[in-house]
Parts: sequence; structure tokens; C-alpha cells
Amino acid sequence: MNNKKKVIIIAAASLIVLAIAVAAGFFAHFHSTKSRAKAEFTNALSMLEAENYKLEKKRSELKDFVSEAEFDIETKTEIGLEAEEYTTQLETIKQDVADSKKELEELTLSLEKKQEYLNQVDSIKPLAEGDIISLTNSTLKCPDKIPPGRYIAEGDGNLLIYSTSNKLRISENLTKIDTGTFTFDITKGESLKATDSVTLTELQ
Repeated sequence: MNNKKKVIIIAAASLIVLAIAVAAGFFAHFHSTKSRAKAEFTNALSMLEAENYKLEKKRSELKDFVSEAEFDIETKTEIGLEAEEYTTQLETIKQDVADSKKELEELTLSLEKKQEYLNQVDSIKPLAEGDIISLTNSTLKCPDKIPPGRYIAEGDGNLLIYSTSNKLRISENLTKIDTGTFTFDITKGESLKATDSVTLTELQ
């Protein structure tokens, strides 16, 4: 083998070795890059999963918070409605108390007046019955035919009493009175007229 062929063989071998070295280096670099990329991906994935966990936890907390807030709002709304109802009832009770107080005051005043009247009645001596006058469809002049004073009238028809100026002062239909009697006063100068049968009893 001559020197020229040796050179060619050596050059070819060198190229093959160089190619193998380049390929090996490339493969090693590729493998290293792939491993690093995989590690970075794994790390990024772990970080995303951790972040996602945090977000899910936060979302759950927010959901619970919203539920509690909605419950509080609903509870406060119910409490507000109950408070309004209680306020309305309280106003009604206050009005009832005011009405009852007013009614009690009126009853107390009425009782006081009745008691005053009873006290006056107890202090008044009962009147004794005196002379009796009977008349039928006639007129009596005071004091000519009937003395001045107080009388009880019983009977039928109308009892008319005229004042001193001859004006009608009293007009009573005896038949329409439940008790059947009517008490009246007559003074000097007045006159009494009965349209039917009437009995007059003097009270002394």
C-alpha cells in the first residue's frame, strides 16, 4: 500500500471518528437537554398542581363564605321581618292601652258623677204626699185652683203647663210614659191643663 492510500484511509477513519464524536456529543447534549426539559416540566407541573390546589382551596373557602353570607342575610331578613311584626304589634298594644285608659277615665268620671248623685239623693229627705187633685179635660190656674209646688201626675192624655207669659213650658203625654207618672213643678202665675183624666198628688 502506497502512501497516498494510507493518507486516504487515515483521513476517512478520522472523518468517521469525528462523525461518531459529533454524533455522540449531539446525543449527549440532546439527552441532557431532554432530561433538563423533563425536570423543568415536572417542576412546572408540580408548581401548577400546587397552585391549582391553593386555588381550589381558596374557591372552597370563598364558597363557604358566600354560603355563610347568604345565610346571614337570610337570617337578618327574617329577624327584620319579625322586628317589624313585633313593632306593629307593639303599636297596636299601645293603642289598645291608650283606648282602655281613656275608657277607664270615662268610666271613673261616670262613677264619680253617679256617686255624687247618690250622695245628693241620700241627703235629700223623701217628699211626703199631700193633697190630691183630680181633673178631666180642664185647666187649673196657680194659685187660684192649685197651690204652687211639686206634684206627681198620673192618668191619660196630655199634661200641659203654661208659663206666666202664657207660653207652653211643659208638654207630656202621660200614656207614653213607662212609669205612668210624671213629676213637675208649678209656680204662681202659671196654669195647668189636662186633655183627659189626670190625678195630681202634691209632694210636701
